[in-house]
Amino acid sequence: MKQTLTFFLFILALCASGQEKVDLDSVGNYNGKVVEVNGKVVKISSVGQGRNQKIIIYLGGQSPNEKLAVILDNGEPAGQHYLLKNQKFERCVIIVTGKIQMKKGKARIELKDDKNIRFIVDEEVEEL
Repeated sequence: MKQTLTFFLFILALCASGQEKVDLDSVGNYNGKVVEVNGKVVKISSVGQGRNQKIIIYLGGQSPNEKLAVILDNGEPAGQHYLLKNQKFERCVIIVTGKIQMKKGKARIELKDDKNIRFIVDEEVEEL
């Protein structure tokens, strides 16, 4: 029993250490590494059509000056994904976990689904 518990604790420690929390300003230094990063969503847009459509979430600035782009496969009909239908996500902070890739000097994380994205939505009343 003690050996089994020790084994599971070891596996848990390995999984927990597999990702590093990094600052949005330094994501470019972690090319090829799995990280957890949070940042304010500046814009959400889509590119492509049909099954090849991708959703792009820009963090830390508008394109082409973004600090990180999260590229998400869209398995829904064009324009029907909840991120594209509800503008409240463009005002929130997200926490995303994924592998940093550098492309043309820009940091990006590509995801097949939204399981590694957590949204912190501010439900404040609109200012008058």
